[in-house]
Order: sequence, then structure tokens, then C-alpha cells
Amino acid sequence: MSKLQAIRIDRDYQQQEVVNMLQAAGCRIDIGLLSQMENDLCLPTPPTADKLCNLLGCDIGDIYQPH
Repeated sequence: MSKLQAIRIDRDYQQQEVVNMLQAAGCRIDIGLLSQMENDLCLPTPPTADKLCNLLGCDIGDIYQPH
């Protein structure tokens, strides 16, 4: 389980809830893209990462390792 996924689950959010909130904030994202982010297959754009961190109440370093 990735750090992003663990934080989302810890905050008691379903993937679709996160996607809906990010879309409402103007992000171009769907459940497939969020799943890829959670499986470390891709990274969000900086604006999406910022909104994701605000939503989850964490810093970028909490969800992604710098490698």
C-alpha cells in the first residue's frame, strides 16, 4: 500500500470521494488516474498535488518519497 493510499484510507475517504472533490476544485482527474497515483505509476501535476494535500491535510513529503 502506498503512502498516498494509506493516508486516504486513514482519513476515511473513498477514491470516488477524493476524485469528486478534486474535480470540484478544478482538477482534471478520474478514478483511474487516482488509482495510478496511489500505485506509484504516475505523479500528479503540481496544482493537483497541492489540492490533494490540502484535501488530505498533509504535506507532499507525507505522500511521496523524493526518488
